[in-house]
Formats: sequence, C-alpha cells, structure tokens
Amino acid sequence: MKKGYILKLGLAFLLAIFIFLNCRKLDISTPNYHGLLGQAEENHEIRKREWVEALNKTMQSVGNRKHRLPDVIGIGVQKCGTAAVNLFLNLHPHIRALQGEGQFFAKDLEKMGLNYYKNMLPAAADHEIVMEKSPSYFWRYGIAKKMHKIMPDLKIIVILCNPIQRALSSFAMEQTYKRMTPTTFDAFVEGQLVRPTDNKHNLERLNSNNNEWKKLIDDGKYLRPIKKWLEEFRGSMYIINGDEFINDPATVIEDLQDFFKIPKLIRREDFIRSKVTGMFCVNRWWRKEISINQALFKSNSTVYCLKSNKGRTRSKAALPEFTMSNYTRNLLTNYFQPHNKKLYNLLGRRLNW
Repeated sequence: MKKGYILKLGLAFLLAIFIFLNCRKLDISTPNYHGLLGQAEENHEIRKREWVEALNKTMQSVGNRKHRLPDVIGIGVQKCGTAAVNLFLNLHPHIRALQGEGQFFAKDLEKMGLNYYKNMLPAAADHEIVMEKSPSYFWRYGIAKKMHKIMPDLKIIVILCNPIQRALSSFAMEQTYKRMTPTTFDAFVEGQLVRPTDNKHNLERLNSNNNEWKKLIDDGKYLRPIKKWLEEFRGSMYIINGDEFINDPATVIEDLQDFFKIPKLIRREDFIRSKVTGMFCVNRWWRKEISINQALFKSNSTVYCLKSNKGRTRSKAALPEFTMSNYTRNLLTNYFQPHNKKLYNLLGRRLNW
C-alpha cells in the first residue's frame, strides 16, 4: 500500500514538472483587452481625422466647382443593385453623383450638345469625382464606342446579377407599378416558354408571340452587350457580381474607392444590417462626431438605408407574390445555363449563378 502511494506521488510530481516546463514554452498570458480597446480608439481617431480633412477640403473647394463631363458612369444592369452602389458611393464627400438617371446617350439628348450634358451633372472641383448612372446604357448599341471617343479616360461600373433573380425583380417592379396584367411569376414564366420536342420540363426558348414582356427574361443574357463594353473599356471597367454585393457591399465600396483613387473613407465597419429588411445600411457616425458645416452632409439621418421600394424580392420583407417555385427556378436555370457559361469564359471568372 505504501509503495503504491509513493509511486502515485512520484508520477504526480513528474507530471507537474512536465506541465511546468511546457507552459514556459507557451504564451498563456491573458489577452490585453485594454490594449486592444486602446488600439480601436486610436484607429477611430485616425478615421475621424481623415474625414475632417476630406470635409474641410470639400468646404474649401465649393467656390471652385465647375460643370464637366463625368469621370465615372454606372451602365447597369437594371434591377441588379445599381441604385445601391450609387447611393452608398454618394456618401463620400469627394463624389458628386447625379441624382436619378442622366440618360443623355439613351434618350436622344445628344442633339442638345455636350454643354447640355455637362450642365445636367453636378459641378465639381478638380479633386472630386463626377458620377452618373443610367442602366439603360448597357443595352444600347453603339453607345460604348461613342462614349470612349468622347471620354477616353472614363471609368465604367457595371453590376451583373443572377439573371433569374433579376427577372423576378423586374417582374415585381412592373407588377408594383401596374404596367402588366396581375399574375404570379410562375404563371408569367409558364406563358413565356416553348416546350422542347421531347417534352422535358425545360424552357428551350421564349415564345416569340409574347414580345411585349419576354424582355423581362431575356435581359438576363449579358454576353453580347458586355462584349461591346469590354472592347472599349476593358482596362477601366469595374465589374461587380451583384449577388456578392448584396451579401458584402463593404468589399465592393472599399474597392471602388481605390478604383477611383480617392481616400478610403467608407469602410467595412460602417455597414450594418437592417433588422426589418436584412439589407445593409451605412452607419454614418461622422455626422454625430464631427463638428462641421452640416450642409456638407448629403442627408439628415445617421443610419442610411435604401428606400423601401428597393430590394422588393431580396429583403426579409419581400411579399409572397414576388417569389417563385422550385419548378420555375429550375426552368430558368436550364434556360440561362449555356449563356452564363459563355459569359464566365469571356470574363475569366465564375459568378456562381
């Protein structure tokens, strides 16, 4: 009994020595929470100084603003998030974005001349970015070549999204504004398709007799128009995957500030989700923390969210009539699959639709 006790005591002693020696090799210190907190506060102060510097520069240059041609144009695609990209970017004090859509190259306004176009756009100082977005530009034949000839240094933003979701979103808009006969999306798609001869449940092609509304579906075939834009602006075009943007707008907005070569003022930590819609908003903390002329800020509220008519089919508050069955989704998946594959090959990247 005594020998067994001594043996156990010896083993315990050896185990204690083993643990002690190994713990000396490991960093088992408690994290320095106060240090981390201090670092966060220091980073925030740096950000605040960056905002003050940018806002002061804006305030000092107001009298030097002039009307000029745009530096950046968002060309679409409609119902893929063009408004959200434009609105988030417009929170930046160095971006002067046209409210609404310019449509200069799409509505036969060119006969009014380039001075008319310049005066449509916000006046800007030399360091500021003039921006407009007109989603209809994406589809207009010949516009890319014309724009490049007039504005060779122009930067282009295009946002492409899952063509199935884009079709549903476009359908929801038309239904909301009562521009088409009330129906469900499932019934609408069923009325547009033509069955293959082998009677498989595939959407082989659209019914040519339904020309008025087939565009809601066919506008999801991006290959032909994007080729024309890439021919003119490949080195100065930023292509956004709209599905990624919905889930992670911060990465896109940060990248675009680098693309424009302006200070990166709007950061990942500024984005928060709306509890109502699940869509992202921007927490504009700088409105409360920076004492400067409030007229420089582009709207009143601190938390900035998209309007309620945005995200009709993508938010948590989406109405049940703006949904689709798995059957319809499979039909459209089969229809768009060959078009999407060609698009991926052209872009050299998969968009995972």
